[in-house]
Parts: sequence; C-alpha cells; structure tokens
Amino acid sequence: MKLVLQNRQAETRIRTAAVRKLAAWLIAFWPELKPLAAWAEIALIFTDDDGITPANRATFSKDGPTDVISLTYHGVPGEKPRSTGEVFVNAGRAQAIGRTEKGAGRELALYIAHGLHHLAGASDRTPALRRAMLNEENAWLSKAEKAGLLKDIARS
Repeated sequence: MKLVLQNRQAETRIRTAAVRKLAAWLIAFWPELKPLAAWAEIALIFTDDDGITPANRATFSKDGPTDVISLTYHGVPGEKPRSTGEVFVNAGRAQAIGRTEKGAGRELALYIAHGLHHLAGASDRTPALRRAMLNEENAWLSKAEKAGLLKDIARS
C-alpha cells in the first residue's frame, strides 16, 4: 500500500516521517485496519477549516468544517480489484482542540486513526457506534504513545 501525504495548510507543522510511521503501525498492528494494507493507495490530506468545508459540503451536504472525512474509491471494473482512499484531516482543528485537550499531536493522531477506521468500514452513525469507535481509537493511540509514535507528530 502506498501512503501519500499532502499538506494543504500552513498553521500546523506536520512531521511527515512521524505520520507515516504512525499510519503504518496502525494498519499493521490493529486487526480492524489490516485490510487497508492490501489497498493500492491511501492519501492523508492535511487541511484546515477553510479547506475541509468544501469537502464536507460535497460529501455530506453540511456547510461548515469538521475534523476528518474519509472517502473510499473502489477499483475500476476489468482492472485488478484494489481500493484507494482519501482521508481529509483538519490539522487546524486538531491544533485548536489540542490546546485544551491532550495536545495537537495526539488530536491529529486521533483524526488519522479515525479516518483510517472509517476507510476500513467502521461506522459512527449512532451515538453508541461513535463511542465504540472512539474508545477503540483511544486504546490504539494509548499503545502508540507508549511506543513513542506520537512524539512530535505535529507542531504549531
């Protein structure tokens, strides 16, 4: 699986090597995400409120920013059946929320984990599903933090 990183914002400094390492670890270590390893490509696109709002409008018909949006594209009929995906990550929001929570890097890592979880098929359509996803992602990130994978993932 090819992991592509694009940074379309300037407020938060994204440490691409750390992000690659975290994403690879999440996909390799957690059974729920292992199917993503067979995908052709996953793009992590870091943006801000202004950048994610048009994607939120086009995808969910919601006019305003959000934290993360995951989009899956299945293979073209007649070609090798391999999916690709895009995860729009609102680094600006992670920076703002991180100031009052556990830090911008931890919040950014949560958005990455959440986006990958959605690509792998997880749903947060109900409050119960949302809580279950968040609990699982926080458990992953606690282990990632203990492994030193969240250190300096992002800075303002």
